[in-house]
Amino acid sequence: MDAAMKDNEVGTAKVVEGIMDGVRYFIFNLKEPDYVSKRMSTYGCLAEEGDETSQRLSVGTKKFFKYVQCFYNHFHYRHVVDDHNNFCMSEPCIEKSWVTAFWENRVFAFVLAISEVKTWLAKQYFVAAENYMALLQMRTQLASELVRNPYLDIIGEKDDDVTENVETGMKSKRICMTIDHEFNTCPMHASKFTTDRKLIFSNTNPYQKKTCKGSGCKKMVQTYCSCCVGHWICVQFWGNQRAAVGTEYL
Repeated sequence: MDAAMKDNEVGTAKVVEGIMDGVRYFIFNLKEPDYVSKRMSTYGCLAEEGDETSQRLSVGTKKFFKYVQCFYNHFHYRHVVDDHNNFCMSEPCIEKSWVTAFWENRVFAFVLAISEVKTWLAKQYFVAAENYMALLQMRTQLASELVRNPYLDIIGEKDDDVTENVETGMKSKRICMTIDHEFNTCPMHASKFTTDRKLIFSNTNPYQKKTCKGSGCKKMVQTYCSCCVGHWICVQFWGNQRAAVGTEYL
């Protein structure tokens, strides 16, 4: 096509059709000032779309023309993925702010970020402009609804395990952890705990490393759980411990 379109005017578009593995495809060619631009696609036609664009020629003049469908879509939508990722990673970003080592939570955070951005973009497109909502507003509203999720509430239960939401008056069978499980990092120079759970600051190294007390774990850590002060544990064992204790209240 380079040789065939060598003498064509800038902006001229031609298409070559073919079949590969039973799939019909098209190669669209656009004459640029110094070369022929090519795009392979399984759809499209030579119909012109959008506003006129221009290319500066070697003689200093401009050539005005319209892109055909395939090239118009390429130049018009090529930043969609990058823009979508920028929205996902904009503050407050759950993927960056949620410090978690569990892959299930990481996948959930990724899916949640994509879903909220897609929902927000769909709302921007289909909902009237007077009902505009900024992405930060939508994320704030979504976070509030996730914390106070009415779909997890059960009304009319009288079991001992049912708790009542003081704000809405609705009752829920959610697990209420009565044991505190805060994951803490020891301050600098802390060496060990006393029997009354107080720290002794005698370590010459400000960033001490102790062996995790988890079964079979040999990780060097400086963290512990507030429910078992005096036992050095890693984040993996801390999560397993929370899950084990939580099942006692089911």
